[in-house]
Amino acid sequence: MRFPLDQKIVGGYKFRQKTWYKTLHLGTDWRAKYVKLYAPTDGKVLKAPWGTQGGQWLYFEDNQGNIHRFGHLSRVYVKSGKVKEGKLIAKTGNSGQYTSSPHSHEDITKAGLKVNWNKISQFMDPEKFYQLKKPMKHEDSPNENEIKLLKFIKEKLYDWKKRLNSKERKKIEKKMLGYEKEITKLKKQIKELTDDNFILKQGLEARKQAQAKEVKSTSLLQRIKKLLNL
Repeated sequence: MRFPLDQKIVGGYKFRQKTWYKTLHLGTDWRAKYVKLYAPTDGKVLKAPWGTQGGQWLYFEDNQGNIHRFGHLSRVYVKSGKVKEGKLIAKTGNSGQYTSSPHSHEDITKAGLKVNWNKISQFMDPEKFYQLKKPMKHEDSPNENEIKLLKFIKEKLYDWKKRLNSKERKKIEKKMLGYEKEITKLKKQIKELTDDNFILKQGLEARKQAQAKEVKSTSLLQRIKKLLNL
């Protein structure tokens, strides 16, 4: 037997807990945000109907004849037929009306009983049902080499971030400060050049005006000399 998810964490109502709609909860809400759902034992998928309250359901019969009902699914990969333990059968979600966040509802009906939704005595506590004595091994789970590789990558990334946040980061910040100073200096030079150009233009204009006055004065002087016969 294997737990149907990659982690076993209660994320909502527990078995027999009183719900907001004033009935006892028939199963357990597992924390599961759009993750893979696996067959807990060798068994068979009976059906995958849609319901207003639970959204997308999947009914699974385990190798002891117990019926597992998974609700609020987002996708079903196996709608009917025999499957092996650890087979990927669905994906958790947030379907249905009576749910506020993604999770996986699971209730388990005891083998050989006709389901009566008003008799909680016909149901089993999912938390107690799964007595995990060894690590889970799903068909899509990473093997030991993959786990080691992932751990190595995480460590390298951590080291890289740590270096970047200390020496490397200080170097980059120093360079950026140098660039900012250089840009400020260039802006100042451009302003000075612009100012010099403005002054030059003013000087040329003043020179033109002076030359015009000189020409006018020379012309006037020549006329005066002509009048005085000088």
